[in-house]
Amino acid sequence: MIKRVLPIAIIAALGMLAGCKESAQETADDVAEARAEATKDVAEERADVVKAQAETTKEVAQESADGDLDGALDAQADGAKDVADEKYDVAIAAAKGRYDTSMEQCDAFQGDQKDACQDQAESTYESEKSIAESDHDRAVADADRIDGD
Repeated sequence: MIKRVLPIAIIAALGMLAGCKESAQETADDVAEARAEATKDVAEERADVVKAQAETTKEVAQESADGDLDGALDAQADGAKDVADEKYDVAIAAAKGRYDTSMEQCDAFQGDQKDACQDQAESTYESEKSIAESDHDRAVADADRIDGD
């Protein structure tokens, strides 16, 4: 009997807590944590961009040194696509970080204000993801024109 009642009690307690407004300090702490996590994630993704750019430069130089112009163009196009993928990941990580931070800030509100805040955060996040996808598609199309794909 206790095994059945305990989960229900826990869920009920969590439900009651969900309706409570966070203290200003709790919200500030959560926002700071979200910002720190976002900064770390974006930095990691930017490092991947730099790595992809370096690999592309190396591959293009190798193909050029071998006298393979078509190979160099292919390497440049492939590298541009890899860089576009990595830049997309940066944009998504940054958007996700802003979203997570905004959602934490929304915890300072209750009721309709909190709902409106969360709706705005979600709308902004979806818009930023759409822009990142559009930018990525444009960069891939540009890369395709390098080697005529």
